[in-house]
Amino acid sequence: MARVAVLLLIAVSTLIPMSALAADSGADPAPATARPTLMSPATATAPAVVPLPGAVDEKSLGFGSSADGVMRVMGKPTSVAAVTGGEDWLYGRSRVTLIGGKVAGWSRWDRPLAVNIGRAKPGAPPAKIGSTAAEVVAALGTPDSVAPFGENQVWFYGIRSYTLRNGVVVPAQVRALTADEKAKSAASKAQAKKPANQPNRSTGSRRTYRPGGAPKGVVPQTKSKQ
Repeated sequence: MARVAVLLLIAVSTLIPMSALAADSGADPAPATARPTLMSPATATAPAVVPLPGAVDEKSLGFGSSADGVMRVMGKPTSVAAVTGGEDWLYGRSRVTLIGGKVAGWSRWDRPLAVNIGRAKPGAPPAKIGSTAAEVVAALGTPDSVAPFGENQVWFYGIRSYTLRNGVVVPAQVRALTADEKAKSAASKAQAKKPANQPNRSTGSRRTYRPGGAPKGVVPQTKSKQ
């Protein structure tokens, strides 16, 4: 009988959960381990923003220069044009773009601008995708023009351009033409449509050339028959 009682006791102990035994004994149950759920939001990490280089000295302008600094260095602009989020200060056809009262871009045309954010350093690695703004300046120097487009900037070095986002070079994207670029394109198309009239250097008059014929007002010479 004692053996049967031991077997019954073992069977009952395997069927009763330990939490129930703990509750019956008055002891605190073991805390449940919280499990992550699929509905919990993922933690998003914002991309780091690399600071853009400012002016190299007090006599120059750079990214972040104030409107007062532009006035002190460049003087009063010839005109001011409103742009998205800011203003274009025009010096002739050259311009300095201020967004939020700070220099965010520029474009050199007929007048020089006192913009200097650094010179190219001999032996610096070439600018490429992933390069920071400081590395682009070390490779190429101060850009000729900078066009801000929302969170992006396009830096121009002659015919080359680099698109930067948050201070880092990213793959180039299709962008809309600026007002200056549209004006240049329209002027080029208008020039291409002009008739091919050539001035007469001796009289200053113009002769209209007709396809397949002699100039208007000029009698073509005929060969005499022998």
